[in-house]
Amino acid sequence: MKFITAILAGGSGERFWPWSRQDHPKQFLKLDGQISLLQATWQRMSDVCPPEQRLIVTQAQQENLVRQHLPDLTHQQLLLEPCARDTAAAVLLTTLQIHKYHGDAVVGIFPSDHSITDHAAFTDAVQVAVATAKEGGIVTFGIQPTHAATGYGYIEVAQTKQSQASYPVQRFVEKPNQARAEAMLAAGCYLWNAGMFFFTTTTMLNLFKQHAPDLYAKLAAAFDTPELPEVYAKLPKISLDYAIIEHTSDIQVIPVCFGWDDLGDWAALKRLSHHDNISVGKHISLETHRSIIVNQS
Repeated sequence: MKFITAILAGGSGERFWPWSRQDHPKQFLKLDGQISLLQATWQRMSDVCPPEQRLIVTQAQQENLVRQHLPDLTHQQLLLEPCARDTAAAVLLTTLQIHKYHGDAVVGIFPSDHSITDHAAFTDAVQVAVATAKEGGIVTFGIQPTHAATGYGYIEVAQTKQSQASYPVQRFVEKPNQARAEAMLAAGCYLWNAGMFFFTTTTMLNLFKQHAPDLYAKLAAAFDTPELPEVYAKLPKISLDYAIIEHTSDIQVIPVCFGWDDLGDWAALKRLSHHDNISVGKHISLETHRSIIVNQS
């Protein structure tokens, strides 16, 4: 059974404004001044699977921008959404595409705009996730929390006395307020939800048939036909979490610690650096403290 990585790269540019914009979303930013987040994500997958088993999923209007950052992409490595309809439609379209060309394969869904610093630990975790996903159900990563974050969703892990690679998910928790985040951190059974998922194509297609039958019926009928753009534009805007994940009982979480950050705002740059000032690009500063300086020229 093949393992195919699908990198979702259709962001809308709402974070890191004004550096990130609708026509230049976060995944195309070079936060380290060297390579973009999309390029870093693509490179990170090199230890996970060969290039021909990697797929970039993006909006049609962002095709040229994706190819500027990844000029060696083949036609088979790029899947274009006709328009943005959130992650449920994107994942279903991706699953239909992979199932068509690879049959019942294991799929890994990855955001294109996150930071991961420990690549070896990431690769090891992916291997465990793939092996677990082959057994059925959905597998996700839960990041070991380091502080009471209010900007992340959480995963409550089902209690067990045994130490194991993966655990049943008790429930998903929306972004909490500060008091609740501190309580969950103290409880010790909550992980951050990183939004990475693993499953076989058969598993995911069956889940859509069960939990989002109308969405499945419309997209499956229009898939790979000239009617796809028109049908796709009328699909509901709903996330994979709301449409499928939160309704699924057979889901396992793997607790991981590989230097993850979703880079949700400018403060994320401070978390990635130990310096008083954060700078990207050339600049001159005098007696500057606690500043973020970005030069794109």
